[in-house]
Amino acid sequence: MKNKKYLFLVKNYYFYVYIFFCIYILILSFASINIKLSLSSSLFYVRFGLFVLGSYIIINEFNFVKKYFFISLFVVLTLLVIDSHYQLIFGINILGFEVFQKYRITSFFQDEIVLGSYISRLSILFIGFVGLFIKKNTYIFYFSMFIYIMSFSSIFISGERTAILYSIISFILIYILFKDFRKIFLIYFIMGILLIAIISINYPIIYDRVFFVTLDQINIFNG
Repeated sequence: MKNKKYLFLVKNYYFYVYIFFCIYILILSFASINIKLSLSSSLFYVRFGLFVLGSYIIINEFNFVKKYFFISLFVVLTLLVIDSHYQLIFGINILGFEVFQKYRITSFFQDEIVLGSYISRLSILFIGFVGLFIKKNTYIFYFSMFIYIMSFSSIFISGERTAILYSIISFILIYILFKDFRKIFLIYFIMGILLIAIISINYPIIYDRVFFVTLDQINIFNG
């Protein structure tokens, strides 16, 4: 790295934990029944870390990238949040795409059930960017927080349980890392919980799929 300017990115606790995790899942792959299949995902998991490092360096070196990157994240996430709730209420999205399965909201993805997975990954990148670069106590900051919490609702109505778990873990990590924003996170998080509760009351089939179907599958697996 030029002039050792970014050495702190690889000389810190979080990076060491990430490397340990990559090595750990690689070792697990060799103990798998299908080693080749397992290695196909774990062997190149390090690419996510490289992506984060590369993104940070580019954003830090070129200020205009920071601006347009945030705008892109903001626009995409806002569109998905609005469109997914529109599709839940009216049965079609703003482009006329119908719900693929009963109460499995897919928004612009049509017959691909990936909305929750997409938003869960996009939202943590978005809120991390907000915490690092957007000034607190501004309209943009508060509206961004609102969109972030609304993204939880979009993930919930997508019915993707893995994405829901991923978003919960992401929220916990964000809560731990951004100490200055904890109060605001909690306030908006409570708002998100209330919204999900309202959706669960009005659309009980979504609640049943997320909770009761999951519990049934766990019981079948354990039984």
